[in-house]
Amino acid sequence: MRPDTAIERNGEAGLSGKRFYAFIASIALSALGYLGLSLWGGWREVLDAIGAVGLAGTSIALGLCLANYLLRFLRWQAYLALLGTRVPWWPSLRIYFAGFALTTTPAKAGEMVRSVFLKRYGMAYTESFAAFFAERFSDLIAVALLAAIGIASYAPAQPILFGLGILLIAVFAMLHNVRWLRWIENMAQSLSWRRLGNFIDSGVRVILQFRRCFALPRLRGSLEIRLLAWGAEAQACYLIAIWMGADLTWAEGYFIYAFSALVGALSLLPGGLGTTEIALAGLLILHGMPEPQAIACTLFVRVVTLWFAVALGLIALPRKASFGLERS
Repeated sequence: MRPDTAIERNGEAGLSGKRFYAFIASIALSALGYLGLSLWGGWREVLDAIGAVGLAGTSIALGLCLANYLLRFLRWQAYLALLGTRVPWWPSLRIYFAGFALTTTPAKAGEMVRSVFLKRYGMAYTESFAAFFAERFSDLIAVALLAAIGIASYAPAQPILFGLGILLIAVFAMLHNVRWLRWIENMAQSLSWRRLGNFIDSGVRVILQFRRCFALPRLRGSLEIRLLAWGAEAQACYLIAIWMGADLTWAEGYFIYAFSALVGALSLLPGGLGTTEIALAGLLILHGMPEPQAIACTLFVRVVTLWFAVALGLIALPRKASFGLERS
């Protein structure tokens, strides 16, 4: 039996019938709970921010965030094709957006629910997991590069970004040396506890598939798309801050957004809840923005960049466990 066969059967059984609808309900309730917690005591500030930015400004910010999601989808679709699965663009877009409903999970791990829906198109879990980790890794690189644009404006962040850069380079170097993976794979096959051995073997195969997404010829194109995607969302944050009276250069605005996003991601808290807000508001205050406006700006940015994605994800989630999509 293949190591991931049991995983696939459990995934298919785990989202069927009443369990599926309970799953959807838990997502909706969790999203509403996190939204209520993040806006608790700050809803007046959000309304003030909407008034300051205006309908046109809000539409522009949402449009930039939507551009971010669509550009990242293009890269995701390329990963699926690279790993051997071609999904029609409309079902694939729905599957991709459905993952956003679980953005408010630690390290966005809940977005791997896409794997359950992609299984219907013949994609093994090891391959879809690899696509997920490839997306997370490339996002981390892109956001770190955006943060580096304005790093001179906040010296305490420099050691953090330097250390993160060294770590990313080390991981990238390890990906291009498979001898250690082969050693782990051989060790797993020799274990007497087969469940653990199969789990390790599946993990090695995920990493080997993940490695295919970062071959040197493909890396440049991937980073260009990711920088453009996350740059659009950073631009939304920068414009909101400017419209609310902040005195920032675009490099400072990009740094504030990107570094705050990194803090939230590295905290591994659901959606970076709390840590991202503290970092974003603190950096805006350090750059001269009055505290009331900084708090209002932070809450509004999070509504536009985080909760907008969650809302799109909830709309895209299937109404049936089969996802209600037919192959074309």
